[in-house]
Amino acid sequence: MGHPIYHLEVNVERCRADVRLNGFPILSLAAPPGVPATFAPPINPWLVGELNILDVTLSSVDEPGGPTSFSDARFSGSVRRFEKGDVVAPGEGTRVAELGIPSELIEEVREQGLELPQAFTHVFENDVIDFSDELSDAAPLDDPGALVDYALRLDELATRGDVGGLLAEHEPKVRAWVRAYDEPYDAFAQSLRDELAAFVAAGPKEPLDRSDVELVSCCGGRIWELRRRDGEALLRTEPDSEGARMQLPIYAAMRDGRLRVVR
Repeated sequence: MGHPIYHLEVNVERCRADVRLNGFPILSLAAPPGVPATFAPPINPWLVGELNILDVTLSSVDEPGGPTSFSDARFSGSVRRFEKGDVVAPGEGTRVAELGIPSELIEEVREQGLELPQAFTHVFENDVIDFSDELSDAAPLDDPGALVDYALRLDELATRGDVGGLLAEHEPKVRAWVRAYDEPYDAFAQSLRDELAAFVAAGPKEPLDRSDVELVSCCGGRIWELRRRDGEALLRTEPDSEGARMQLPIYAAMRDGRLRVVR
């Protein structure tokens, strides 16, 4: 049997779904009325083996008559396992877990007259892929000053175009992807180097001040998202003539005694 690749399939209608897997934000998917949304990302780097916890929060979206209600919201999906090399397609692979709005929540909302937002949880297990050492067993970090300092260090590397320095900071992320997908280290490292080089070459970087940094706890404080206070990625280029920009999301944690980029 080959190396398993797990995918999370999500279908959303007339609501917004924010999904965390073992405390890590996996996706945020909004579906305005008449525009259903579907997403099926691979999830190996966020699995913990026997006890995976999938937290879903459904929120309203706006339509001409006002925000959508719980009775409007539709959410369904599944966790599916593929063997490495399989063709990945919706509805294919081995179904590991079926996802939906729990019947008990539907009944509770009906009886108590509740509305969005509402949250629920699904639990499932997987084999082979287990990052519990990083996502659930590691010691939490509570040092906002050090996290902001690290955000500014990454910004400095990006501003001066130091691709090698940025890649060195991302080395734990490379190791995690190698472990998750059973691929050669050099291949992932080169792919990330190319991505970082393209970001550096894209043009001026938007300045970052200490007050611009927002810290978001993931996985019980074991990993921290470093982002800007407008909710966008920490490292980003200035907008081009069409308003587009390149962005690098940053998730940091302690590795080998200091902060590094881990996801």
